[in-house]
Amino acid sequence: MGRLGERFAALKELDSEVRAILTTGYGLDGKAQEILDLGMRGFLQKPFTVTALAEKVSQVLAGSTSL
Repeated sequence: MGRLGERFAALKELDSEVRAILTTGYGLDGKAQEILDLGMRGFLQKPFTVTALAEKVSQVLAGSTSL
């Protein structure tokens, strides 16, 4: 699972409704997809703009899960 996946799983144990967005320079395959499958609420591929980040945060806070 890797460190990030383990840390996210630990957060989910503390709060099952935790909302997190995965950001990575890699695509949606391998470890990134494994972590998303744990319940991440969104995905942004690096590099991204501040506007894209703000939009993604708004979507996640509104309850929308999107990749």
